[in-house]
Amino acid sequence: MRKKLFLHIGLPKTGTTFLQCQLEFNRDKLRSNGIYVPKIGQLVGRDHNLLALALQPERWDQFPADISARLPSLWHDLLEEIDNCGYQTILVTSETFSWELKTQEQIKSVRDYLVNYDVKIVLCERNPYDFISSMYGHLIRTGRGPYPLDSFLLEFPYYWSAAFQKKRWGEFFGDDNFILLSYENIKGEFILHKFLNALFPGHAILSEIFDASPDVDPNLSLSPRFLRFMEELSANRIDGAPYVNLYSEVLNTLVPLERQMLSPADIDEAMKRCGMVFDSSNSTASKMSHPREQAGLSLEQMGKDLQDRTQELVDTRRTLVERTERLEQASKDLLERTQELVETRQALLERTAELVDTRQILAERTERLEQVSKTRRIDCTMPKKK
Repeated sequence: MRKKLFLHIGLPKTGTTFLQCQLEFNRDKLRSNGIYVPKIGQLVGRDHNLLALALQPERWDQFPADISARLPSLWHDLLEEIDNCGYQTILVTSETFSWELKTQEQIKSVRDYLVNYDVKIVLCERNPYDFISSMYGHLIRTGRGPYPLDSFLLEFPYYWSAAFQKKRWGEFFGDDNFILLSYENIKGEFILHKFLNALFPGHAILSEIFDASPDVDPNLSLSPRFLRFMEELSANRIDGAPYVNLYSEVLNTLVPLERQMLSPADIDEAMKRCGMVFDSSNSTASKMSHPREQAGLSLEQMGKDLQDRTQELVDTRRTLVERTERLEQASKDLLERTQELVETRQALLERTAELVDTRQILAERTERLEQVSKTRRIDCTMPKKK
């Protein structure tokens, strides 16, 4: 019988850190109920973020050698662990699957690695206004520095949309294998129980009383005013970590006047500038529309157009390189030919000088011969003495 593998792909900012800490802290209870959370692929002992990184070899040199050395064989090591674990139900969790895998080829690689398992893709969506506000603040707080909201919207178009993620992952795993959760429905102290109930309704694991992880570090949400202060620190290359620590202490004593980093109106204005709008006819986490999509182009067609354009640019660059090489060779040949012509001209000048000298010598000899001839004629015309 094929093993079932539940791949939780995010989204980030939907309680993933808290949920993953709870999964790790209750690992033994999960195993005793037949649910196995692999060790291979975990970066900090709770999430499987290394698995997504292993599909991005262009980034491997950004990490310490001990991590980079594990990445080439990471997926094979994971499959070996799963095959030998003795459990039929596997749970893998990492929000980087939804947020960092940018190409369909990378998602296809995930499918190819997991081809021998019955895979369910699990995505937790969030109200898009809240998500954008929270994720944008997270990127600012973690070192993006001055980073306009417009840049965020253009860098990660559609990624917070459940419809977009379902389209990407459904292409390889099937829409029927896509489980959609709502952050608003599962957030809070009992997130682990609600999460497992959505994945395993009626399962014996739901009768367990889960222990709360003592070392959960909840992500901090910044108010707009503090966020602007952080941006100013970053622009001036000042470490903002001490101020964040002070800010977190303040949150323990009072409630900020502004709970939300950005208002929906702020986000709507930024979307208008970027040519984006929410489709209000669907759910709050509906797919974004873009001018090119409004013109009738699908995401796949947009991606194909981008690939075609990229290939055109690659071909153009190759042609320019070849032409540059030919021009450099022609320039080199021209320089050599010019040098030959200069040397030939010099030789001609020298030969001309020799000819001038020869002509001068001949002229002098001719003049002497004429003088001798004239003298002889005179001698011939004079009478001889008797």
